[in-house]
Amino acid sequence: MLLKIFGCLLIFSGCGGIGFGMGRDYNARISQLEQIKKMLFLLEGEIKYNNGGIYESMKKLTGISDNIMTGFFEGVIKDNVGTLKEAWQFNIEKSFVADSKLSKEDIAIIEDLGNTIGMTDKETQIKNIDHAMECIDDNIGELKKGKTEKCRLYRTTGIAAGAFLAILFL
Repeated sequence: MLLKIFGCLLIFSGCGGIGFGMGRDYNARISQLEQIKKMLFLLEGEIKYNNGGIYESMKKLTGISDNIMTGFFEGVIKDNVGTLKEAWQFNIEKSFVADSKLSKEDIAIIEDLGNTIGMTDKETQIKNIDHAMECIDDNIGELKKGKTEKCRLYRTTGIAAGAFLAILFL
């Protein structure tokens, strides 16, 4: 009987932990989108005011902070696999798909930016970065609007599922 109770406690705490983990991932997604927006804003400023090329601008930004975009920019600069578009796409797979909490929609915004950045004049690059920041801002706004409800839902569902399974196994 003691073994059953211990097993039920493990199931309950495991399911609760999964719920809390999903809430933490939701918050991490918001944080990562904010980091991406900040770095795109800085990239836009570098391009606009320092009259540097895209590679020089990304290189300057790699030493500023340690976030998800810093590693991405470093990878784009180092992995010279052909064109900027190819290096951008290669590093999206390497930096965002496996190691981030971003959704496919969030990654698609960054991919779209990579399809146009570095190919046009300075003003068009700035407009493309602005568009990407607006899309990211929209995603952040939607996520923040539902943050309290979603996180509470994840935690409650995890705890309820754990309690249900624990009772079921008793």
